[in-house]
Amino acid sequence: RVTLDDLPPNTRHRFLRSFAPRLYELIGRRPNPWDLQDMDLTAVFQQIWDTVFPDIPAPYSLVPSSAIYRLSMQKIYEWRSSFGSNAIKAVRRAWENEGLESIEERAHLARTAMCEGSPYLYGRVIFAIDGRVLKCLLRFQSEVITSTLAGHFQAIEGAQIVGNARGALLLATTAKGWSSKVLFYLCSISRLPDENW
Repeated sequence: RVTLDDLPPNTRHRFLRSFAPRLYELIGRRPNPWDLQDMDLTAVFQQIWDTVFPDIPAPYSLVPSSAIYRLSMQKIYEWRSSFGSNAIKAVRRAWENEGLESIEERAHLARTAMCEGSPYLYGRVIFAIDGRVLKCLLRFQSEVITSTLAGHFQAIEGAQIVGNARGALLLATTAKGWSSKVLFYLCSISRLPDENW
């Protein structure tokens, strides 16, 4: 397993504070951050390296077997998995904010959030007395999604934001296992107008 100790001397701090955030920002604006097959990652990693370390040339080609390449991929995996961890924390905060302590109360909230119309996606949902969803407002702005997405913006702190974080929003939206709807969310996010960002 590759570690930060495998980086060239005097690069660890900038790798963590500049290289990794730039990488997360780039992957986070891809329509689907799981699909990296169409990217030349060797070129991407090299370009970011050259930008972050203009004074320290990469000591070797950043090919898949190289330590810097493998460490960069490891950072992408860690960044993706952070969405799940952040979503779990956000759901727990929602339970606490609602005063839900029993398994039954929490299960009821989950069933309600996952019912027809996917109310968990919205920042404001109006329900009928019988529990039906009447109206959903503020798409992709639920407390759980925005709290989960906030982790991405913390991770890219210091990196120039070049575009919309569509891929990061997809990860935040699907982080809690709603993967059966990934294609639907991917399409919905891609149709968001720029002014909604």
